Amino acid sequence: MVPQALTAQALRAEFDGMIKHYRTTVHHDNVRRLIKRIGLEKHGKISNPFAFALGSMRDPSRPDRVQWASLWQFVLFMSMVFQLPKIVFAIYVVDPAFDDVDVQFFQSFKNKDLGPAVTAVYIAHSGNKGNISAAISRINSKSFVFAPNAPVDLNLRILEKDPMVFFGNGMESMHQTARVLVEKNDQQDHIDGNHAERIVQATKAFTSKHDREHFPQFLNNAKPLHGLWFYWAVDDRD
Repeated sequence: MVPQALTAQALRAEFDGMIKHYRTTVHHDNVRRLIKRIGLEKHGKISNPFAFALGSMRDPSRPDRVQWASLWQFVLFMSMVFQLPKIVFAIYVVDPAFDDVDVQFFQSFKNKDLGPAVTAVYIAHSGNKGNISAAISRINSKSFVFAPNAPVDLNLRILEKDPMVFFGNGMESMHQTARVLVEKNDQQDHIDGNHAERIVQATKAFTSKHDREHFPQFLNNAKPLHGLWFYWAVDDRD
């Protein structure tokens, strides 16, 4: 008997249970204290939140199974969104890997789920690549970007938009790798040689204007969220 593929409704049921559990954890409390300490709630500065490179919510090789790492990332992202200041914004979720079931899953989040502050949930995927570029173009100096697994070229495009808050890999390692490539006039498969100098400049500019903190150790079954960094702007953007 062929296993039945997961539906958007099944994914939503898993999400609802996971976020309910996550809110009872020490990690959730630590993140809430971090957000409060750096002043996001107090100042009400954040505009549209973006989640990049989450991956499909279903296992690509077994569509009857949940891709747990991807769903945990979305749980964490949405938990952070719920804690952002109550201003009007739209949420963007962006990944070429999203399929039709992923789109239906994201579309299940209506205003009643997210509160009156959220105007819409926009999904960009392989079926509408132009919208991926359009989503990136909407990042600005008031944005919150969640991108724990973004490739180097995507990180470069994000950093050049100078978002207020960034959650993802450490910029210092990307800066050092690109700087070495520039000095050697060399390149690696994951960094185009033509982009190395841009990466050096973008990471240098970004880290000079943002404080950072190592993100609290996440739950054991979400390894892609381990060892990441939380960056927030220290310049006046009011």
